[in-house]
Amino acid sequence: MQRGAVSVVGAMLKGAIAGAIGVWVMDRLSTVLYERERDEVREREERARPRGLDPTRNLVTRVAEARGITLTGDARDQPALVVHYALGVVPGALYGLARAGRGASPLAGAALGLGLFVVNDEALNTALGLAGKPRAYPWQAHARGLVSHLALGLVTDAVLGLAHRVTAPCPEARVAPTPEVPEDRPDLTPDTAVPPAPIAS
Repeated sequence: MQRGAVSVVGAMLKGAIAGAIGVWVMDRLSTVLYERERDEVREREERARPRGLDPTRNLVTRVAEARGITLTGDARDQPALVVHYALGVVPGALYGLARAGRGASPLAGAALGLGLFVVNDEALNTALGLAGKPRAYPWQAHARGLVSHLALGLVTDAVLGLAHRVTAPCPEARVAPTPEVPEDRPDLTPDTAVPPAPIAS
């Protein structure tokens, strides 16, 4: 594998790992915010969801039904979790490639999170029938999604920046040239010899 290809793979791998960590943080934050919401807010969000399921579970269910398979419980939740993480890992890999060799940029990270929120949560999920119409959800659900995705982007960028710093090649050390031993001083060695002093004019 050529050096250029290796650098591309390395950049995408760093981004994918950073994206996975970003998803993990996003989920923790989203759970905390969800638990603080009132019961009536949660109930409205539940009613807005097709089949009462989140988008990734709806996607897995739809694919399974197209194959004549009925999934419930862990048989549905585990593939849904894989899809959920993939939605952070794949963009993370592409982000890692785009940001290869660059340091952390909170602004770029926030843009990543905002983009994922708008494209996935507010557009594609509704267009594909994996989520209800945006207006059917309480504003708290949208705010929670926005804040959580911003955290995803910021964490992905921060982890990627850290990975770049840790794996960056060290600058080559400068080695001093070996002093020449004058022919009329055989008692000197390269370790003790010093360059001849300039001749005064």
